Amino acid sequence: TYNLTDGAINYIAAGTSGAIASSNNLTNWSNINSTTTNKINSIKCFNSNNCYALGVHGTLLFSNDGAGAIWNTVSVPVTNNLNSIACGYSNCVIVGNSGTILTKAVNNNSWTTQASTTSQNLNSVVFFNTYNMYVAVGNNGIILTSTDGLTWENSTFGTNDLKSVDCAYSHVGCMAVGANGTVLTSLDGTAWAFGVTANITSNSVTFYNGYWILAQNGAIRYSLDNPALSWNKADTGVSSISAVNMNNILGY
Repeated sequence: TYNLTDGAINYIAAGTSGAIASSNNLTNWSNINSTTTNKINSIKCFNSNNCYALGVHGTLLFSNDGAGAIWNTVSVPVTNNLNSIACGYSNCVIVGNSGTILTKAVNNNSWTTQASTTSQNLNSVVFFNTYNMYVAVGNNGIILTSTDGLTWENSTFGTNDLKSVDCAYSHVGCMAVGANGTVLTSLDGTAWAFGVTANITSNSVTFYNGYWILAQNGAIRYSLDNPALSWNKADTGVSSISAVNMNNILGY
């Protein structure tokens, strides 16, 4: 996965065995020394001085050097796989397997475990700034919401695993995607409805410049309308894509 940042470096990629690489043009990549050999599941930069890498067995790395060149291991009170991070105006939230929820204040480096209302794997979390709310999704259709990252309410929509969620501004709302072509939409992050399926199991959704964009299995699907009533396909020439992200910066 990669994230566009606002500093000296444009893209950061991470993956198996703790590998991290950086590039400023998507063509030439440089390997970066990593402090882990564990698989990294996701990487997120909120700005050039706040980059996080999340991985298996409670792996959490942090970089604040402005270039993503130096990474340090951060201690967390869990050993479950960590999958996704979002930061709001006051707190950051990490979600992971077995209902794991971790939080910290944006001006603090100490992560604490929060009581979870589910034991399902949580795969993705986003901060919906229109409603000052976190939205997390996971396996078996689980959807969690919270206004502070500390207390959560849960609901279930369908039975398919939800892999990714993103939220845009008020009249666009949120979209969650997952197994068996599942597409869910919501204007407020709490009331959900089935959207038009993209006919693929998608692990990633993002909203950028008026487009909803999905990625999986060597293809990118994008919708030109909102709500997404139809999907267009763009082949990439690769066998598998796990994520697409245009880095909508919120918080920080």
